Formats: sequence, structure tokens, C-alpha cells
Amino acid sequence: MQRGDYRQAAKLHSNAKTNSELDRLASAFRDMAGRVEAREQILDGLVKSRTQELESKNALLEVSQERINEQLDFANSLQQAALPVQFPLENAYLSGGARMIPALQVGGDFYDCFPLSNDRLGIVMADVSGKGVAAAFFATMARNAVREAAATELSPAKCLARANRELCARNPILLFVTLNYAVFDLRRRTIVLASAGHLEPFLRREGEPVAALRCAQGVALGILPDVEFQESSYQLVKGDTLFFFTDGINEAINARDEQFGEVRLIAALKRSEGLSARATLDNVFDSIDDFVGSTAQFDDMTAAVLQVS
Repeated sequence: MQRGDYRQAAKLHSNAKTNSELDRLASAFRDMAGRVEAREQILDGLVKSRTQELESKNALLEVSQERINEQLDFANSLQQAALPVQFPLENAYLSGGARMIPALQVGGDFYDCFPLSNDRLGIVMADVSGKGVAAAFFATMARNAVREAAATELSPAKCLARANRELCARNPILLFVTLNYAVFDLRRRTIVLASAGHLEPFLRREGEPVAALRCAQGVALGILPDVEFQESSYQLVKGDTLFFFTDGINEAINARDEQFGEVRLIAALKRSEGLSARATLDNVFDSIDDFVGSTAQFDDMTAAVLQVS
């Protein structure tokens, strides 16, 4: 008897002897085969029904996912559009450029630059904990908080303290952001820097090794409401290049699980001597692309270059 063909059981009646015991056995087997066949038909129907339901639900999920991806693409476009394309007050004193590449459709990194009174420029480089939509929303909150504080002409340290209190008061899911805020005086060629636990920017000066601008590391914003920050001042000279960045740059990983690292970053900045701010930015990102190859990006990558003219 072939599997699933229970009609073969009917032949048992014609082949069986007239013995009553065998008749009863054949009859019982035919009844059992009929019940099994009926049950199999019911199961086949249920499987087909469930398969159709799954196909229908999968189709709905695909449509929903397409809508979500479409909305995230819109969010990415808006997030990129909200970032400054070029530095304000870019003139005989200054040139610059910046770039943010999120690991997901939207990112938690951000940069900002805005004009202040007396030919000064505010510069922000920041990295929110986590990734995705929540981090992107918190990044917007952090950016607005810093801008509002900076508009009151506070020093970088006091600006971070005020922004931190604002974020701590509106942080239900306990995110935080590391951040550098610097004020660049265009005419005097000075920079005042305060850090909320963020990576120190690098200074490239002709004839000297590329070095970090040392600054006291304060607590990341959004954790403790009543903290103070410190700031450091530096005198710059014509031709100096400042490189602000997030850890997605130096922690970019290749197929051998190696990090790009500060040594390679410094080498890329050194190779960029004599290039414009935007060319320096391109050179760094090209160096990272060559290093990581086809390895998927796991963290947001953001950098800004400021060149003193």
C-alpha cells in the first residue's frame, strides 16, 4: 500500500477469506483507513488555509516594512538636511567642511556650527548613546539645547552645564550624549574648547606632529544634572587644521576585526597636509573606506574639518 493511499484498504475485502474473524479484521482496517484518510484531508485543508493566511500576513508585513523604510528614508533625508552644509562666516579667516554617515537610516551622531557675536563661530561635535530613531530624536534635543544655551553668549563650559540640565530634565529613557563645544574667534585665531566626555579633536600644524587638543573630560550630557565643566584655550596660527570626530571614525573595523585607530587617522591627516579642509575630509573618509573594504558599518561616522586661513 502506498503511503497516503488508503483506498488500497478496500481490496482487503475481496482478498480476505470468508472467515468471520478475518472479515471483522478487514472491516476494522477499512474503517480505520477511512478515518485516517478523512483526518489527512482535514489536515491538508488546514495546512493550505494556514499557508494562505501566512502568505497574506507576510504580504502585509512586506508592505508595512516598505512603509517603515520609506519613513526612515524620509527621516534620513531630513536629518541630513538639518545639518550645516558649510560653515557660516566662511571667508578669508576660515574654511571648513563636515560629514555624517549613519550606520542605520538615522543616526545618533551630529555636528553643528553657528555664528556668534564679534566674528566668532560655535562648533559642536556629538555622539548619542545607542543608534536608530531614539538616538536621532535625542540628538535633535541635544543640538537644540546647546544652541539655546550658546545663544545667551555663555562660555563653552557654562553652555554645556546649561544644556546638560535641560537634557537631564527631559530624558525619560536615560540616553546620554558625549559632546565637544568650541568657540572659534575668527579675527584673533583662538579657540576655547569644553568637553562632555567626548574625543579630543586633533590639530594639524605645518612642520609639527598631529596632536590632540587636550581638554578636561567632563561627564556626558543627560546623566547628572548638577555638574560643572572646564574649558581650555588655544592660540591658532594661519594654516592650522582642526579635526573633530566621533568614535565611529577611529573604531571603524575591517574584515580582520581590526580598528582603524588613531595611528591610521593621524597618518591620514598627515598625508593631507597642504590640502583644503574639504579635501582633508575626503582623504580621511577614503582612507577609512580602503581600510574597512566590504565590512558593514557598525557605528555612525561623523567628522568636521576647520582650517584657519
